[in-house]
Amino acid sequence: RFPESRVDGRPGVRVVRREDVLDTEFGRDDVWVATHWKTAHPIDVAVTAGVVPRHRVVYLVQDYEPGFSPWSTEYAVAASTYRAGFRMLVNSEPLRRYLADVEGLDVPSEHTFAPHLDLELLERVAAARGHEDVVRVLFYGRPSKHRNLFRLGVAALRVAVQELADDGIRVEFHSAGEQHGDVELDGGRGDVKLVSHGTMPWDDYFRFIASTNVVLSLQHSPHPSHPPFDGAVSGARVVTNEFRGTRAHLHPNLEAVPADARSLGLAVADAVRQAAANGPTGHVPLAAGVLGGPLETAVDALARALEAEESDR
Repeated sequence: RFPESRVDGRPGVRVVRREDVLDTEFGRDDVWVATHWKTAHPIDVAVTAGVVPRHRVVYLVQDYEPGFSPWSTEYAVAASTYRAGFRMLVNSEPLRRYLADVEGLDVPSEHTFAPHLDLELLERVAAARGHEDVVRVLFYGRPSKHRNLFRLGVAALRVAVQELADDGIRVEFHSAGEQHGDVELDGGRGDVKLVSHGTMPWDDYFRFIASTNVVLSLQHSPHPSHPPFDGAVSGARVVTNEFRGTRAHLHPNLEAVPADARSLGLAVADAVRQAAANGPTGHVPLAAGVLGGPLETAVDALARALEAEESDR
């Protein structure tokens, strides 16, 4: 898939197929970067075969990827890549703690980085929020991504609709993230629907979230996800699912509750009542280091560790 490119008359990019790795000679000073368990596993095979030096491999871990598969051979192989002895660069402090708890991995905090949030843009979104007569609820709805718990989120919204039925609050429900059919939330009467907006362009998304003062965003994995913090930092009240203690106390505007429809639905209803009574909270920045440090700092620290190990050999 690389475009054609040439340097000094020679191919600028050489693509080596996975099945050809063991028959290929590589530079001993190359640094290998695995970005997913399906790249980490063939690199591990190449290391075992003596083709690639183990100490020159960096593993970018962005979530607990065994959980993307049912318990199976894929699950077991994905988990085995965390025990391959590679240096790890971990996306988020909650994920680092989860890897320590579940896999017994001791990844230094300085090799952990926070998910990138456009904090200046979120401050502008906070300034654009208002206390309106209607409370709009945004659901991060991605039916094709099982870890985003779409059906559970819909069930939770139905609980919230029932809970708010006698409150007299005007509420709208909107979904963004992936296109799907509109969903009735009021037992088939058709008066209350979850309206799907699908995948939005970047600027449109941030303009839209300025009008939604309650967010329901679910992710059944230890990575904290971006949408909850887009909402929480910019002044919305956010409901998400707890996941083995990785989400509690990450942000004052973020309510992490058990992953069942009633708990989530009651939390959404409570957030709607707060938004109706008090409006948005205003800009609430993240506490320093709660999700990890800057990516550049983590990369620098890992590069220094690689250089130090190389000089000791």
